[in-house]
Amino acid sequence: MRIAISLVLVSFVLLLSGYLLAMAPFHFYSMAISEGVDSTYLKMPKLGKAFSKGGDYDWDRVEGVYAEEQDIWKKFHFFHFEVPLPVHHPYYLVVPDLKANYEPPEMGVRMLDQSKDFRASFHTKSDLDFVLAFETHKIFNLPAFKNHILKKKQKEIWKDIFQKDINIKNFSLFDTGTLSTAPYKELVYNLFILNMRKKLFPKETVKISYFGSRSIGVVEIEEETDSVVKDNFRSEYLYILNKGIVHRILLKTKSYDLITEALRKRFFVQVNYKVSMPEDSIPIYNEYKKLSYEKRIDQEGMVYLFAAWTHNLDNESFLKEMIQFLERGKENIVHLQPLYEYAYRKYGSNYSKDSKTRKETAQKRLERKTAEELETERNVERKRNLDNVDGKFNSEEEKIKFFLQKAKDGGHNIDDDDSVLRE
Repeated sequence: MRIAISLVLVSFVLLLSGYLLAMAPFHFYSMAISEGVDSTYLKMPKLGKAFSKGGDYDWDRVEGVYAEEQDIWKKFHFFHFEVPLPVHHPYYLVVPDLKANYEPPEMGVRMLDQSKDFRASFHTKSDLDFVLAFETHKIFNLPAFKNHILKKKQKEIWKDIFQKDINIKNFSLFDTGTLSTAPYKELVYNLFILNMRKKLFPKETVKISYFGSRSIGVVEIEEETDSVVKDNFRSEYLYILNKGIVHRILLKTKSYDLITEALRKRFFVQVNYKVSMPEDSIPIYNEYKKLSYEKRIDQEGMVYLFAAWTHNLDNESFLKEMIQFLERGKENIVHLQPLYEYAYRKYGSNYSKDSKTRKETAQKRLERKTAEELETERNVERKRNLDNVDGKFNSEEEKIKFFLQKAKDGGHNIDDDDSVLRE
Protein backbone atom coordinates (compact mmCIF):
# COMPACT_ATOMS: atom_id res chain seq x y z
CA MET A 1 0.00 0.00 0.00
CA ARG A 2 2.81 2.36 0.92
CA ILE A 3 4.52 1.59 -2.37
CA ALA A 4 1.35 2.42 -4.30
CA ILE A 5 0.93 5.70 -2.45
CA SER A 6 4.58 6.54 -3.02
CA LEU A 7 4.24 5.81 -6.74
CA VAL A 8 1.15 8.02 -6.92
CA LEU A 9 2.94 10.85 -5.13
CA VAL A 10 6.02 10.51 -7.31
CA SER A 11 3.87 10.44 -10.44
CA PHE A 12 1.98 13.51 -9.26
CA VAL A 13 5.19 15.37 -8.52
CA LEU A 14 6.61 14.41 -11.91
CA LEU A 15 3.43 15.45 -13.69
CA LEU A 16 3.26 18.73 -11.77
CA SER A 17 6.93 19.41 -12.46
CA GLY A 18 6.42 18.62 -16.13
CA TYR A 19 3.36 20.84 -16.26
CA LEU A 20 5.11 23.73 -14.53
CA LEU A 21 8.12 23.25 -16.80
CA ALA A 22 5.83 23.37 -19.83
CA MET A 23 4.13 26.49 -18.45
CA ALA A 24 7.40 28.26 -17.59
CA PRO A 25 7.86 29.80 -21.07
CA PHE A 26 4.31 31.19 -20.91
CA HIS A 27 4.99 32.67 -17.47
CA PHE A 28 8.24 34.18 -18.75
CA TYR A 29 6.37 35.51 -21.79
CA SER A 30 3.60 37.03 -19.68
CA MET A 31 6.12 38.72 -17.40
CA ALA A 32 8.07 40.13 -20.37
CA ILE A 33 4.93 41.78 -21.74
CA SER A 34 3.39 43.07 -18.53
CA GLU A 35 6.36 43.79 -16.25
CA GLY A 36 9.50 43.57 -18.39
CA VAL A 37 12.37 41.13 -17.77
CA ASP A 38 16.10 41.30 -17.18
CA SER A 39 17.59 37.87 -17.77
CA THR A 40 20.51 36.34 -19.62
CA TYR A 41 18.15 35.45 -22.49
CA LEU A 42 16.16 38.65 -22.84
CA LYS A 43 16.32 42.18 -21.52
CA MET A 44 13.04 44.01 -21.99
CA PRO A 45 11.97 47.11 -20.05
CA LYS A 46 8.40 47.55 -18.93
CA LEU A 47 6.43 49.03 -21.80
CA GLY A 48 2.98 50.59 -21.96
CA LYS A 49 0.00 48.32 -22.55
CA ALA A 50 -0.39 49.69 -26.07
CA PHE A 51 2.89 48.03 -27.16
CA SER A 52 1.41 44.53 -26.88
CA LYS A 53 -1.77 45.23 -28.81
CA GLY A 54 -2.05 45.88 -32.54
CA GLY A 55 -5.00 45.87 -34.88
CA ASP A 56 -6.59 47.17 -38.07
CA TYR A 57 -6.96 50.92 -38.44
CA ASP A 58 -10.53 52.09 -38.04
CA TRP A 59 -12.08 55.50 -38.59
CA ASP A 60 -13.96 57.29 -35.87
CA ARG A 61 -17.46 58.12 -36.94
CA VAL A 62 -18.22 61.83 -36.77
CA GLU A 63 -21.90 62.64 -36.95
CA GLY A 64 -22.93 64.67 -39.98
CA VAL A 65 -22.16 64.89 -43.69
CA TYR A 66 -19.50 67.05 -45.32
CA ALA A 67 -18.48 67.31 -48.98
CA GLU A 68 -16.17 69.68 -50.83
CA GLU A 69 -14.92 70.42 -54.32
CA GLN A 70 -11.87 68.42 -55.35
CA ASP A 71 -10.13 71.26 -57.15
CA ILE A 72 -9.53 73.18 -53.93
CA TRP A 73 -6.89 70.56 -53.10
CA LYS A 74 -3.65 69.79 -54.92
CA LYS A 75 -1.11 67.03 -54.36
CA PHE A 76 2.43 68.36 -53.83
CA HIS A 77 5.82 66.68 -53.76
CA PHE A 78 6.84 67.92 -50.33
CA PHE A 79 10.30 66.75 -49.18
CA HIS A 80 10.23 62.91 -49.22
CA PHE A 81 6.45 62.72 -49.46
CA GLU A 82 3.54 63.48 -51.74
CA VAL A 83 0.85 65.18 -49.68
CA PRO A 84 -2.49 66.85 -50.40
CA LEU A 85 -2.64 70.55 -49.55
CA PRO A 86 -5.62 72.94 -49.63
CA VAL A 87 -4.13 75.54 -51.97
CA HIS A 88 -7.19 77.74 -52.13
CA HIS A 89 -9.56 76.27 -49.59
CA PRO A 90 -12.18 78.73 -48.26
CA TYR A 91 -11.82 77.29 -44.74
CA TYR A 92 -8.07 76.73 -44.23
CA LEU A 93 -5.10 79.03 -43.88
CA VAL A 94 -1.94 77.05 -44.75
CA VAL A 95 0.92 78.29 -42.57
CA PRO A 96 4.56 77.12 -42.92
CA ASP A 97 5.95 75.43 -39.81
CA LEU A 98 9.70 74.78 -39.62
CA LYS A 99 11.57 73.15 -36.76
CA ALA A 100 15.14 74.30 -37.25
CA ASN A 101 16.60 72.51 -34.22
CA TYR A 102 16.69 69.25 -36.23
CA GLU A 103 19.05 68.27 -39.05
CA PRO A 104 17.65 68.23 -41.60
CA PRO A 105 14.97 70.61 -40.26
CA GLU A 106 11.52 69.14 -39.82
CA MET A 107 9.29 70.65 -42.48
CA GLY A 108 5.56 70.96 -42.18
CA VAL A 109 2.48 73.14 -42.26
CA ARG A 110 -0.18 74.14 -39.81
CA MET A 111 -3.72 74.50 -41.09
CA LEU A 112 -5.82 77.11 -39.32
CA ASP A 113 -9.42 78.14 -39.77
CA GLN A 114 -10.34 81.71 -40.71
CA SER A 115 -10.37 82.63 -37.01
CA LYS A 116 -6.75 81.41 -36.90
CA ASP A 117 -7.63 78.52 -34.59
CA PHE A 118 -5.60 75.34 -35.06
CA ARG A 119 -7.26 72.53 -37.04
CA ALA A 120 -4.48 70.27 -38.35
CA SER A 121 -0.77 70.00 -39.03
CA PHE A 122 1.80 67.62 -40.45
CA HIS A 123 5.58 67.45 -40.07
CA THR A 124 8.21 65.28 -41.68
CA LYS A 125 10.17 63.24 -39.14
CA SER A 126 13.60 61.60 -39.26
CA ASP A 127 13.91 58.26 -41.10
CA LEU A 128 14.62 54.96 -39.35
CA ASP A 129 16.47 51.89 -40.61
CA PHE A 130 14.26 48.80 -40.77
CA VAL A 131 16.69 46.28 -39.29
CA LEU A 132 15.56 43.01 -37.66
CA ALA A 133 16.39 43.54 -34.00
CA PHE A 134 18.15 40.28 -33.00
CA GLU A 135 20.82 42.30 -31.21
CA THR A 136 22.45 40.53 -28.24
CA HIS A 137 19.26 38.90 -26.94
CA LYS A 138 20.17 35.20 -26.63
CA ILE A 139 16.60 34.01 -27.03
CA PHE A 140 16.30 35.47 -30.54
CA ASN A 141 19.68 34.08 -31.57
CA LEU A 142 19.01 30.47 -30.61
CA PRO A 143 19.07 28.64 -33.99
CA ALA A 144 15.53 27.22 -33.82
CA PHE A 145 13.97 30.58 -33.00
CA LYS A 146 16.18 32.65 -35.31
CA ASN A 147 15.45 30.40 -38.27
CA HIS A 148 11.73 30.63 -37.52
CA ILE A 149 11.91 34.44 -37.63
CA LEU A 150 14.11 34.57 -40.73
CA LYS A 151 11.67 32.38 -42.67
CA LYS A 152 9.07 35.12 -42.44
CA LYS A 153 8.93 37.66 -45.26
CA GLN A 154 9.68 41.31 -44.58
CA LYS A 155 6.13 42.24 -45.59
CA GLU A 156 4.68 39.83 -43.00
CA ILE A 157 6.92 41.13 -40.21
CA TRP A 158 6.08 44.73 -41.15
CA LYS A 159 2.36 43.97 -41.00
CA ASP A 160 2.64 42.08 -37.67
CA ILE A 161 4.51 44.98 -36.05
CA PHE A 162 1.36 47.08 -36.40
CA GLN A 163 -1.48 44.59 -36.61
CA LYS A 164 -0.68 41.66 -34.31
CA ASP A 165 -2.12 41.41 -30.81
CA ILE A 166 0.51 39.50 -28.80
CA ASN A 167 -1.39 39.32 -25.49
CA ILE A 168 -2.36 35.96 -23.98
CA LYS A 169 -5.96 36.34 -22.94
CA ASN A 170 -6.63 35.75 -19.23
CA PHE A 171 -3.29 34.02 -18.62
CA SER A 172 -3.15 31.73 -15.58
CA LEU A 173 -0.63 29.09 -14.49
CA PHE A 174 -3.54 26.83 -13.55
CA ASP A 175 -5.30 27.08 -16.93
CA THR A 176 -4.21 24.03 -18.94
CA GLY A 177 -5.73 25.56 -22.05
CA THR A 178 -2.85 28.05 -22.13
CA LEU A 179 -0.54 25.33 -23.45
CA SER A 180 -2.51 25.23 -26.70
CA THR A 181 -2.58 28.99 -27.31
CA ALA A 182 0.73 29.17 -29.19
CA PRO A 183 3.85 27.07 -29.82
CA TYR A 184 7.05 28.23 -28.18
CA LYS A 185 8.48 29.46 -31.49
CA GLU A 186 5.51 31.76 -31.91
CA LEU A 187 5.92 33.09 -28.38
CA VAL A 188 9.52 34.02 -29.15
CA TYR A 189 8.43 35.60 -32.45
CA ASN A 190 5.88 37.68 -30.53
CA LEU A 191 8.63 38.88 -28.18
CA PHE A 192 10.66 39.74 -31.25
CA ILE A 193 7.74 41.85 -32.54
CA LEU A 194 7.56 43.55 -29.12
CA ASN A 195 11.27 44.37 -29.33
CA MET A 196 10.80 45.83 -32.83
CA ARG A 197 8.00 48.01 -31.52
CA LYS A 198 10.25 49.25 -28.74
CA LYS A 199 12.88 50.20 -31.34
CA LEU A 200 10.51 51.93 -33.76
CA PHE A 201 7.81 53.59 -31.66
CA PRO A 202 7.86 56.57 -29.28
CA LYS A 203 7.43 55.82 -25.59
CA GLU A 204 4.27 57.99 -25.61
CA THR A 205 2.50 55.42 -27.83
CA VAL A 206 -1.14 54.82 -26.89
CA LYS A 207 -2.40 52.90 -29.94
CA ILE A 208 -0.85 50.81 -32.73
CA SER A 209 -2.73 49.89 -35.91
CA TYR A 210 -2.29 48.97 -39.57
CA PHE A 211 -3.90 50.78 -42.49
CA GLY A 212 -3.95 47.70 -44.70
CA SER A 213 -5.11 49.21 -48.01
CA ARG A 214 -1.98 51.41 -48.06
CA SER A 215 0.43 49.15 -46.06
CA ILE A 216 0.92 52.10 -43.72
CA GLY A 217 1.58 51.64 -40.02
CA VAL A 218 -0.13 54.09 -37.68
CA VAL A 219 1.05 54.93 -34.17
CA GLU A 220 -1.04 57.28 -32.09
CA ILE A 221 0.80 59.12 -29.32
CA GLU A 222 -0.40 60.90 -26.23
CA GLU A 223 -0.24 64.67 -26.44
CA GLU A 224 1.53 66.61 -23.70
CA THR A 225 -1.29 69.06 -23.09
CA ASP A 226 -3.70 70.11 -20.38
CA SER A 227 -5.63 67.00 -19.32
CA VAL A 228 -8.91 68.86 -19.79
CA VAL A 229 -8.39 69.43 -23.53
CA LYS A 230 -5.99 66.67 -24.65
CA ASP A 231 -8.82 64.58 -26.12
CA ASN A 232 -9.64 67.41 -28.51
CA PHE A 233 -6.63 66.58 -30.68
CA ARG A 234 -5.15 63.41 -32.14
CA SER A 235 -1.47 62.95 -33.05
CA GLU A 236 -0.57 60.04 -35.31
CA TYR A 237 2.72 58.90 -36.79
CA LEU A 238 2.35 57.41 -40.26
CA TYR A 239 5.05 54.81 -41.01
CA ILE A 240 5.86 54.04 -44.66
CA LEU A 241 8.42 51.32 -45.50
CA ASN A 242 10.46 51.70 -48.70
CA LYS A 243 13.59 49.70 -49.55
CA GLY A 244 14.56 49.01 -45.97
CA ILE A 245 13.99 52.58 -44.74
CA VAL A 246 11.07 53.65 -42.56
CA HIS A 247 9.81 57.11 -43.52
CA ARG A 248 7.65 58.90 -40.97
CA ILE A 249 5.30 61.83 -40.99
CA LEU A 250 3.39 63.16 -37.98
CA LEU A 251 -0.22 64.20 -38.51
CA LYS A 252 -2.10 66.13 -35.84
CA THR A 253 -5.81 66.82 -36.25
CA LYS A 254 -8.66 68.29 -34.24
CA SER A 255 -11.12 65.66 -33.10
CA TYR A 256 -14.90 65.69 -33.47
CA ASP A 257 -14.79 68.10 -36.40
CA LEU A 258 -16.28 67.13 -39.77
CA ILE A 259 -14.10 69.31 -41.98
CA THR A 260 -10.88 68.27 -40.25
CA GLU A 261 -11.88 64.62 -40.32
CA ALA A 262 -12.32 64.90 -44.09
CA LEU A 263 -8.78 66.34 -44.29
CA ARG A 264 -7.45 63.46 -42.19
CA LYS A 265 -9.03 60.81 -44.40
CA ARG A 266 -7.75 62.53 -47.55
CA PHE A 267 -4.25 62.60 -46.07
CA PHE A 268 -4.28 58.88 -45.22
CA VAL A 269 -5.51 57.92 -48.68
CA GLN A 270 -3.19 60.16 -50.69
CA VAL A 271 0.10 60.43 -48.77
CA ASN A 272 2.98 58.60 -50.47
CA TYR A 273 6.71 58.30 -50.11
CA LYS A 274 8.64 59.88 -52.99
CA VAL A 275 12.39 60.45 -52.84
CA SER A 276 13.47 64.09 -52.82
CA MET A 277 16.23 65.41 -55.11
CA PRO A 278 17.35 69.05 -55.52
CA GLU A 279 16.15 69.10 -59.12
CA ASP A 280 12.60 68.25 -57.97
CA SER A 281 12.20 71.90 -57.04
CA ILE A 282 12.34 72.95 -60.72
CA PRO A 283 8.95 71.63 -62.00
CA ILE A 284 7.18 72.97 -58.89
CA TYR A 285 8.79 76.38 -59.34
CA ASN A 286 7.85 76.40 -63.02
CA GLU A 287 4.21 75.77 -62.04
CA TYR A 288 4.46 78.65 -59.60
CA LYS A 289 5.71 80.97 -62.37
CA LYS A 290 2.59 80.16 -64.41
CA LEU A 291 0.28 81.47 -61.68
CA SER A 292 -1.24 84.90 -62.04
CA TYR A 293 0.48 87.72 -60.17
CA GLU A 294 -2.42 87.91 -57.68
CA LYS A 295 -2.04 84.21 -56.79
CA ARG A 296 1.74 84.42 -56.53
CA ILE A 297 1.56 87.10 -53.82
CA ASP A 298 -1.01 85.11 -51.85
CA GLN A 299 -1.21 81.79 -50.01
CA GLU A 300 -1.34 79.72 -53.19
CA GLY A 301 1.99 81.02 -54.47
CA MET A 302 3.54 80.52 -51.03
CA VAL A 303 2.52 76.84 -51.00
CA TYR A 304 4.22 76.26 -54.37
CA LEU A 305 7.43 78.00 -53.28
CA PHE A 306 7.44 76.25 -49.91
CA ALA A 307 7.05 72.82 -51.54
CA ALA A 308 9.82 73.64 -54.04
CA TRP A 309 12.12 74.81 -51.27
CA THR A 310 11.81 71.52 -49.32
CA HIS A 311 13.88 69.84 -52.07
CA ASN A 312 16.65 72.42 -51.92
CA LEU A 313 16.83 73.69 -48.35
CA ASP A 314 20.28 75.22 -48.81
CA ASN A 315 18.91 77.60 -51.44
CA GLU A 316 17.87 80.66 -49.45
CA SER A 317 16.54 82.28 -52.61
CA PHE A 318 13.29 80.32 -52.29
CA LEU A 319 12.87 81.58 -48.75
CA LYS A 320 13.68 85.16 -49.75
CA GLU A 321 11.22 85.11 -52.64
CA MET A 322 8.45 83.62 -50.49
CA ILE A 323 8.86 86.41 -47.97
CA GLN A 324 9.14 89.28 -50.42
CA PHE A 325 6.21 88.17 -52.57
CA LEU A 326 3.96 87.47 -49.57
CA GLU A 327 4.74 90.99 -48.33
CA ARG A 328 3.08 92.34 -51.48
CA GLY A 329 -0.19 90.61 -50.64
CA LYS A 330 -2.77 91.52 -48.03
CA GLU A 331 -3.14 90.08 -44.52
CA ASN A 332 -0.30 87.57 -44.96
CA ILE A 333 1.40 88.18 -41.62
CA VAL A 334 0.25 84.77 -40.28
CA HIS A 335 2.16 83.13 -43.15
CA LEU A 336 5.12 85.48 -42.92
CA GLN A 337 5.88 85.26 -39.21
CA PRO A 338 7.33 81.70 -39.17
CA LEU A 339 9.32 82.46 -42.34
CA TYR A 340 10.74 85.64 -40.79
CA GLU A 341 11.80 83.73 -37.68
CA TYR A 342 13.41 80.85 -39.56
CA ALA A 343 15.22 83.13 -42.03
CA TYR A 344 16.71 85.29 -39.29
CA ARG A 345 17.76 82.27 -37.22
CA LYS A 346 19.27 80.50 -40.23
CA TYR A 347 20.72 83.35 -42.32
CA GLY A 348 20.85 86.41 -40.07
CA SER A 349 18.13 88.32 -41.94
CA ASN A 350 14.36 88.03 -42.18
CA TYR A 351 14.65 89.38 -45.77
CA SER A 352 11.81 91.85 -45.33
CA LYS A 353 11.72 94.78 -47.76
CA ASP A 354 9.88 96.85 -45.19
CA SER A 355 12.46 98.80 -43.16
CA LYS A 356 10.16 98.77 -40.12
CA THR A 357 9.83 94.97 -40.24
CA ARG A 358 13.37 94.17 -41.39
CA LYS A 359 15.57 92.39 -38.88
CA GLU A 360 19.18 91.56 -39.73
CA THR A 361 22.62 91.13 -38.26
CA ALA A 362 25.36 93.74 -38.83
CA GLN A 363 27.02 91.44 -41.35
CA LYS A 364 23.82 90.97 -43.33
CA ARG A 365 23.16 94.72 -43.27
CA LEU A 366 26.62 95.35 -44.72
CA GLU A 367 26.04 92.75 -47.46
CA ARG A 368 22.64 94.28 -48.32
CA LYS A 369 24.00 97.83 -48.46
CA THR A 370 26.90 96.73 -50.65
CA ALA A 371 24.54 94.93 -53.05
CA GLU A 372 22.24 97.97 -53.20
CA GLU A 373 25.14 100.30 -53.99
CA LEU A 374 26.35 97.94 -56.70
CA GLU A 375 22.88 97.81 -58.23
CA THR A 376 22.68 101.63 -58.17
CA GLU A 377 25.99 101.85 -60.03
CA ARG A 378 24.74 99.36 -62.62
CA ASN A 379 21.55 101.37 -63.14
CA VAL A 380 23.58 104.56 -63.65
CA GLU A 381 25.81 102.79 -66.19
CA ARG A 382 22.78 101.30 -67.92
CA LYS A 383 21.14 104.74 -68.19
CA ARG A 384 24.38 106.24 -69.52
CA ASN A 385 24.50 103.60 -72.24
CA LEU A 386 20.91 104.36 -73.20
CA ASP A 387 21.63 108.10 -73.27
CA ASN A 388 24.55 107.44 -75.61
CA VAL A 389 22.29 105.93 -78.22
CA ASP A 390 19.55 108.54 -77.75
CA GLY A 391 19.35 110.90 -80.67
CA LYS A 392 20.98 108.46 -83.11
CA PHE A 393 17.67 107.27 -84.59
CA ASN A 394 16.35 108.37 -87.97
CA SER A 395 12.80 108.57 -86.62
CA GLU A 396 10.72 108.31 -83.47
CA GLU A 397 9.28 105.02 -84.76
CA GLU A 398 12.80 103.58 -85.13
CA LYS A 399 13.58 104.63 -81.54
CA ILE A 400 10.42 102.93 -80.19
CA LYS A 401 11.21 99.69 -82.03
CA PHE A 402 14.75 99.72 -80.62
CA PHE A 403 13.62 99.94 -77.01
CA LEU A 404 10.80 97.43 -77.49
CA GLN A 405 13.25 94.93 -78.95
CA LYS A 406 15.70 95.61 -76.10
CA ALA A 407 13.02 94.93 -73.53
CA LYS A 408 12.02 91.75 -75.36
CA ASP A 409 15.61 90.51 -75.55
CA GLY A 410 16.02 91.11 -71.83
CA GLY A 411 12.88 89.14 -71.04
CA HIS A 412 11.50 92.05 -69.00
CA ASN A 413 8.30 91.32 -67.11
CA ILE A 414 6.82 93.76 -64.62
CA ASP A 415 5.70 90.86 -62.40
CA ASP A 416 9.27 89.54 -62.19
CA ASP A 417 11.08 92.77 -61.33
CA ASP A 418 11.83 91.63 -57.79
CA SER A 419 11.89 87.87 -58.44
CA VAL A 420 14.83 86.30 -56.69
CA LEU A 421 14.97 83.20 -58.87
CA ARG A 422 15.52 83.58 -62.58
CA GLU A 423 14.53 81.06 -65.20
